[in-house]
Amino acid sequence: MYQIILLCLCSGLLLTFVTPSFGLWPLIFFAFCPLFFAIEKLTDHNSYSLAKCYGSGVVFGFIFSMSCFYWISNLSLLTMLAVTLAYALIYGLFVPGVVIGKKNGLDGTSQALWTICLWVSLEVLLSDVFWPIPSIAIGYGLWSAAELIQLADITGVFGISFWVLAVNLVVFVVIKQRIKKNITFIGLVILATLFIVGYGLERKSWYRDQFHKKESFRINSIFSSVLTEDKQKLKTEIFSILKQKTILSIKETSKKVDLAIWPETSVPVYLRSVREREYIDGLTDLAKTQQVPILLGALSFERDKENSIKKYNSAFLVPEKGFVSQEYRKNILVPFHESVFNRGDGPVSIKIAGKFNFGVLICYELLFPNFVREIANKNNGFLVNITNDQMAFENIWPAYNIPVPHLVFRVVENRKYLVRSANWGHSMVITPTGHIVQESGIGTTGYLSKDIQLNTVETFFSKNGFLLGKSLLILTLLWAVTGYAVKKISSMNLKYF
Repeated sequence: MYQIILLCLCSGLLLTFVTPSFGLWPLIFFAFCPLFFAIEKLTDHNSYSLAKCYGSGVVFGFIFSMSCFYWISNLSLLTMLAVTLAYALIYGLFVPGVVIGKKNGLDGTSQALWTICLWVSLEVLLSDVFWPIPSIAIGYGLWSAAELIQLADITGVFGISFWVLAVNLVVFVVIKQRIKKNITFIGLVILATLFIVGYGLERKSWYRDQFHKKESFRINSIFSSVLTEDKQKLKTEIFSILKQKTILSIKETSKKVDLAIWPETSVPVYLRSVREREYIDGLTDLAKTQQVPILLGALSFERDKENSIKKYNSAFLVPEKGFVSQEYRKNILVPFHESVFNRGDGPVSIKIAGKFNFGVLICYELLFPNFVREIANKNNGFLVNITNDQMAFENIWPAYNIPVPHLVFRVVENRKYLVRSANWGHSMVITPTGHIVQESGIGTTGYLSKDIQLNTVETFFSKNGFLLGKSLLILTLLWAVTGYAVKKISSMNLKYF
């Protein structure tokens, strides 16, 4: 049994090295092979039991989930362990599910398809398709190989996961020298791979030919490196630094800047409060003198009908004429850590009169594909993400890479530019094909400046979301139920005459 556990651990560790904390994405194409060897041993084991299968699956699921959620230990070690275990208990169903399929006579192509459908169905189940939780699909591991993930504008990340697992099975079949027996499946995977590569090249050509013909707008991302605990006592100094960097970014830019973006809670005050008038006056003066609208993160509040105060983590637009013209209130709050805030009223479109509309995501919201597509569908030409990564990741440096795959996939899914302004984390500009064309280092202060083009055309994914993922889950459930029913009927040995 210890060999089986070691094989499960090996697969979990290989997937850990695929995560953005390490970024060794080629490993993803054979990371499941040790797990498949473990499943084969479990299937052939004399003392086969579903309990052993499930336990092995949980071991694999725990290591895989831990590689995605270890950063939560900064907020609470107990919460991190609970979240990791919850995901592991669900992903643990994969191993007994595959074993049951093999024990019930599935073989060759049918067994391969059952294995893939089962895994992807578990990914769909553990995502924001049904619950307010972020997905940890294996498809995210290919974020830095942008040409291979272009199909996400149709299928979302789950389509990429489907293909990745199929390639893993082909590698396993080749290692086991079962090519002839699985030639149909291997042929299908080769055709799928050629299609994915071809589609990626076509989308790259589409971007080069179509986007560069459109009118461009200059967007500047101003970023900072301030410890969260220092924000209040240094708020005046931070405000002054961001103003200076904004002015510098405009002076060093050869064309007019159409929007300057500051990070989440870059001005850590209740911006509309009369007590904080100096900040509104300072922002108004900056916007007027530099002739640039400014989007910034700050706090807001309002009184409800019962006269109780509701607090919000917000993004504000200060137009060229000054003062605050529009506000977006964060909708998806970090559990436990943002309990002091209330949820906003839903996605909005921020408008720069006569130029463009854009959608705003604050921090954690970028992890939720369905929410992002709601924002993208509000006739927004591009997306903005403002964040304070230092609050979540603190001194765990590899964890600052965790949001990047989600950013890349949100861009590809909706085919819109994304500009990110981060405190302490990665500020960046991402093209509609998922290529990062500008990026800051971690813990730096400065600015990025980039011409971008707008896109308001909806993709299949932005229109339909995870329609294909949901359909796959339903088909997998039907497959499981009908397979069980057929086996039961067969075992009854019924005679009608």
